[in-house]
Amino acid sequence: MKATMIKMKSYNSAESLLEIDSIYIKELGEFIKKENLYDKIEYENWCVNVNIPPYYPELRGAISNNGEKYVKSVPNNSNIDNLLCLPKV
Repeated sequence: MKATMIKMKSYNSAESLLEIDSIYIKELGEFIKKENLYDKIEYENWCVNVNIPPYYPELRGAISNNGEKYVKSVPNNSNIDNLLCLPKV
């Protein structure tokens, strides 16, 4: 599955993975809340990749210091998480 867009918590959200509200999954044709996507990846073995060629980095679940579930991409040569490079709506 491919993550193709992100929806931030608010229009002025900072460039932070924790500020992502939901992620659009192309194959499902809908946005999924980041917490629900965390559960799908961690507990149902979903494989979701960020739609950024040529590497299409895989998403992994993470938990913030405050216990908030979120997802992030597997690190590569980019200085910013590839998930934050997707179009925002």
